[in-house]
Amino acid sequence: MVRQRREGEIQEVRVSLVVQARRSAADRERQQAQQWTARRRARRDLDLLGEEFRHDLLTKDDIDTIEVVRPLGEGTAGRVDLIRFRGDIMVMKTLKMKSMIRTLLKEIAIHKKLAGAGGAPLFHGLCLRPARMIMSFSGRPYDAYIMKCSLRQVLDSLVTIGLKIQELHDKAVIHNDLKSDNFTVSTHGTIDFHVIDFGLSEEEGDILYSAGDPEEQFWMAPEVLQGQPVSPAGDVFSFGHFIQDMITFIEDQEVKHQLEPLFVRATDADPSARPTLLTLVDELRTIAESVAE
Repeated sequence: MVRQRREGEIQEVRVSLVVQARRSAADRERQQAQQWTARRRARRDLDLLGEEFRHDLLTKDDIDTIEVVRPLGEGTAGRVDLIRFRGDIMVMKTLKMKSMIRTLLKEIAIHKKLAGAGGAPLFHGLCLRPARMIMSFSGRPYDAYIMKCSLRQVLDSLVTIGLKIQELHDKAVIHNDLKSDNFTVSTHGTIDFHVIDFGLSEEEGDILYSAGDPEEQFWMAPEVLQGQPVSPAGDVFSFGHFIQDMITFIEDQEVKHQLEPLFVRATDADPSARPTLLTLVDELRTIAESVAE
């Protein structure tokens, strides 16, 4: 009886040792698989980046120094945070979906091509896991700025923003998503305006494949939403809707009447019938100069 009990105990120990050995082997296999997956992802990331972006990739030490100051905004695709990085206040855009990494890289390529044209934020680095892009901070929202502006200052801002958009076009970049949310103002020393958020931007002549619903994105040109090659006329259409926003904001009836024809012409369904951006800017400047400062 005692012998049987001892044999049973020995058998239990043997089974326990076998189970532990198998678990250890499974753990080693799992760890090896994780390491292999990490190496594969790293190789894939480098292939995805190409030579153009590899030197922009942030190191782990860089990422560890990022301090989130406060959130700036969040949408279905990602979020934007105000951060402290390398001793400066900057902005970090983080995508929620891994499938949008290529979209992020395309946006970074646009930023690098613009190199600050149009007041576009300057690019400072990226991370792929999670997908993040770090840019210079370009100030407060335009809508907050104009709440304390005089009529002349509002009209002058339209002129300046029109010229900023022209700077994008001079670089053959079409924004495709111009609206008040995508304009900011910096007021350090002098007032400067910035065009931001190039997630839907394309080079002139390319096609925007991620266009949305015309009813929901009414400020976007119909030809852009229909998948036709993008052009400066598409941004003129959006700028026309931006002018309409200012018409509803401005109280001066005479100025409203002067701005309304510009909105109508800029948002013509036929791109070829729309005025050029510089024509709109010249007419806006004439209206602004007729108003006392």
